[in-house]
Amino acid sequence: MSVSMKKILVATAGALLLSANASAAMVDLEFVGNGPGELLTTTFSSNYLTGAMEFRNSQSGQSFYAYCVDLMQDHAEASDLTQAYSLGSFSARETSLLQGLFSTSYAGLKTSTDQAAFQTAIWEITHESDLSALNVQKNAGVFAVSGSSGLASDSAFVEQVNSYLGLASQYKGPDLYSLTRFNHEEFQDLLTVTAVPEPSSALLMGLGLLGFVAFCGRRRNGKGTSL
Repeated sequence: MSVSMKKILVATAGALLLSANASAAMVDLEFVGNGPGELLTTTFSSNYLTGAMEFRNSQSGQSFYAYCVDLMQDHAEASDLTQAYSLGSFSARETSLLQGLFSTSYAGLKTSTDQAAFQTAIWEITHESDLSALNVQKNAGVFAVSGSSGLASDSAFVEQVNSYLGLASQYKGPDLYSLTRFNHEEFQDLLTVTAVPEPSSALLMGLGLLGFVAFCGRRRNGKGTSL
């Protein structure tokens, strides 16, 4: 993943969620444009530009990247202007696999092919009826990749997606990201994430907050001030 993409995601996801929570679990989003990706044909799509998409939170003006979790509808376009999305959720099994997917592979995404493979892995998790056998090879299960435009090797791409899925299903570590799903009745549902602070960082933040509270308490008691 590019540094600029990481910065947009991490810096704005918190503001995005605060805005959603403050407005009865609804948030107004605008489609900005497509991030890096590749043209793929899958079970539910034809020659579709596959990768992350950029949206803007209309309330805060902040931009963030999201992935599609609903191929049965088109994504919102810039001409659709502001659209109200509601907060959704995933099944327990989907949540576990998506946590594994992001925790093992998200930070290493660099190319447009990586982004397309990562998005395709999300589709396999959210569309495949048999999540015990994750495979995007043609004719394998309900969801599969059937072709691409511009990729040198379809088989190598399928192997890359299945590699992401294998790492996701085997992951047993801590959740490194917080998942947020945005639902819409007319357009694709979206998935974005917020990085979970490392324990040491969270501890330092907590100690800093406690120190600040204690300092404020001393000032209210007339201590630590000179007149």
